[in-house]
Amino acid sequence: MINQRHDIAVQSMKKPTDIVTMVIERQTHIPTSTTTTTTTSQAIGTSSQLPAHHQPSIIQPTTSSTNQTTTTVPSTPSIKALTSEIRSGASPSVSLLDTSMISNTNNNNVISTHISKDSNGSPGFSISQPDGIDTIITAIKPGGAADRDGKLRIGDIILSINGQPCRGLTLNQISAQLTNSKVEAFVVLQRKTSPSSLDTTLNNGHNISQLPYGDTSIDGVHDIVELTRDENHSLGLSIVGGIDHCSHPFGVNNPGIFVSKIASNSPAALCGKLRIGDRILSVNKETVEKATHADAIKALKNSGKHLVLTIRHEPQPKGLQEVFFTRRPNQPIGLNICGGIHSPPANMNDLTDEGIFIEKIEKDSVADESGKLKIGMRILEINDDSLLGCKQIEAANLFRKAEGTIRLLVCDGFNAAVDDTVSFKFK
Repeated sequence: MINQRHDIAVQSMKKPTDIVTMVIERQTHIPTSTTTTTTTSQAIGTSSQLPAHHQPSIIQPTTSSTNQTTTTVPSTPSIKALTSEIRSGASPSVSLLDTSMISNTNNNNVISTHISKDSNGSPGFSISQPDGIDTIITAIKPGGAADRDGKLRIGDIILSINGQPCRGLTLNQISAQLTNSKVEAFVVLQRKTSPSSLDTTLNNGHNISQLPYGDTSIDGVHDIVELTRDENHSLGLSIVGGIDHCSHPFGVNNPGIFVSKIASNSPAALCGKLRIGDRILSVNKETVEKATHADAIKALKNSGKHLVLTIRHEPQPKGLQEVFFTRRPNQPIGLNICGGIHSPPANMNDLTDEGIFIEKIEKDSVADESGKLKIGMRILEINDDSLLGCKQIEAANLFRKAEGTIRLLVCDGFNAAVDDTVSFKFK
């Protein structure tokens, strides 16, 4: 825009594009700087119950956002060189405009980098479009070009490649842009961070693990979780799922690996960044998004004393809540259960569902007096024991042994009364 008329400058600003790069020179008493403003028209979207052979494994908004970054410019010749480069349509040179370390604005970071390709023409990372709109990095190949570059993270959203906006393009078109680049690709990314990625506490002073069950404030948010095993070499979390196993009530229509249980006072609980139902995308950069259950277990067990998980906070099951009641001495709880692995299906709406459900509630029992339990509800936990992947007899024994104040973690299951199912009544 140097030596250009006002109307030409206005027309340039009105051109429809997702990425706008401006180079300015500020004449003040502070060091000269340029401000690069990147505006995205859309906020970032969100890039299994297991038999004994399926047992849970105990491993121990659509708004516009603007991001601004100030980068020191050494001299006027650099400004002119950068302006010339942008005019020519080339990607800004990293040596002239390094936006790798961009400040956080509205919890969104915009990062740009040049990714070289390996001898096979691969940039060293995988992508997907989980919501059909945003293109998200889902895996980074250890030792690959992207890993060596060090600026990309799993969960980053790709905004543009070599100046070409990615929104509206298919996955195949974006892959072609990455692989057809001659030597390297200039990639602009957006990183949406949750408050927990910067601090384990949220605005209300609670960490994620203390949010009410069913809270939606972090649904779809990606997070990086660092864990250190305790003196017993435990992480304190259990998982369900995998591409080879069902994982009700998590990922029913989108299989994956999910956190099914977090032990109290464990590393997983104390980190403040995990909750039941979180989808695990990678373990120490090894993707488990499409892993079998056994492969996910192996990745976690072989992760060493310190590990880094990339997770996505999935919406929690509907109706997820805790219910407390106190058992009367020598009296039954007043619940019948049905379902479980190797038992006749209890949820007739989904015959693959192997969950434990409430089949009957005895009138005037302690279960009935709680006022919160309903026939058809799914029971996920009793006290500190998970019922995901349990046989019906195993669940029944846990109920029989429970005394005093009993805690149930339940969620919506099915609404119809259960007919012709095998069930247990506790005495």
